[in-house]
Amino acid sequence: MKSFDSNKVTDITTRFKGAALVLVGGTLLFFAIENYIKVTNATIGTYIRIPRILEWSYDKLGFLPSVALHAILAVAIILFGLRMLVKGKPQLS
Repeated sequence: MKSFDSNKVTDITTRFKGAALVLVGGTLLFFAIENYIKVTNATIGTYIRIPRILEWSYDKLGFLPSVALHAILAVAIILFGLRMLVKGKPQLS
């Protein structure tokens, strides 16, 4: 009978969390780019999607700085998720 190794389970869950963060960050980056394209092309009657967390920045800073902030946060989430995905949970010796 094989023994249950909890380190492998925590490593799998950490990698799963990393993959989820990459997916969320990719979605946020897609919406930031989509919002920028819609507004710069001056498509009349467009509806842009803004996350509630970043809604204040679109009101206070303006559109272009907020799109840049939106994209930077999305890239940071993607990089953090990739780091979790590649490294996994550090093993204790």
